[in-house]
Amino acid sequence: MMEMQRAQSQKELEAIKRSEYSVSLLRHDMRHFLANISAFIDNDETEKAKEYISEVLQSVDQTTMHKYCKNEIVNMILSSHENEIKANQIELQHSIQIPERLPFSDVDLTSILSNALENAIHAVLPLEAEKRKIVLDLRMNGEKLLISVKNTFAEMPQIVDGMPLSKKAGHGFGTQSIRYITEKMNGNCQFTIKEDWFIVRVVV
Repeated sequence: MMEMQRAQSQKELEAIKRSEYSVSLLRHDMRHFLANISAFIDNDETEKAKEYISEVLQSVDQTTMHKYCKNEIVNMILSSHENEIKANQIELQHSIQIPERLPFSDVDLTSILSNALENAIHAVLPLEAEKRKIVLDLRMNGEKLLISVKNTFAEMPQIVDGMPLSKKAGHGFGTQSIRYITEKMNGNCQFTIKEDWFIVRVVV
C-alpha cells in the first residue's frame, strides 16, 4: 500500500513538472501573442485586442509558479497547493531556508511534503475561515533536512503508538506514507499535538 502511495506521489510530481513545462511553452509563445495584439491594434480592433489580452492574462495566471525558495521541487509542490489554499482562505505561514539542491529523491520529498500539506488542508477546512492556519518550516541542520508542518484543527486527533488514528474509512494513508518514506530514508518522524496545533516533524 505504501508503494502504491509512493507511486501516486510520482504521478503528482510528473503532473507538477508538466505544469512547469506549460509555463515554458507560454513564455516561448509570448512573442506570437504580442504580434497578434499588435495586429489588432494596427487594424483599429481595440475590443478584440482587449479580449485577447484578457485571455493571455488568464493563461498566465493559471501557470504562475510562486518562488518560495531556491529549491525548484519545493516551489513546485507549494505552488501546486497554492490555489486550494487561497480558495479556502487558509493562512499559510512559511519559513524556508534550504539549498537549491537536496541529496534526496524528488519523489520521496514530494511524498512527504505533499502528504503533510494535504492532511493539514483537510484538517483546517471545517474551521471558520479566520482559524484556518498552516505553518511550514523547512531548514537544514548540518546535513539533515528538518521539515515541520503545523496546522489548527476542528476535531482533536487521536494518536495511538505515535501515529494519528483516522476515524474515516480510506483515510490515514498520508501519515503512514510519511512514516514509511522517512524510515526508508533512514530518518525519523513525529506526530504530536500541542495546544491547538497538530504538528508533523520529519528529520531526514
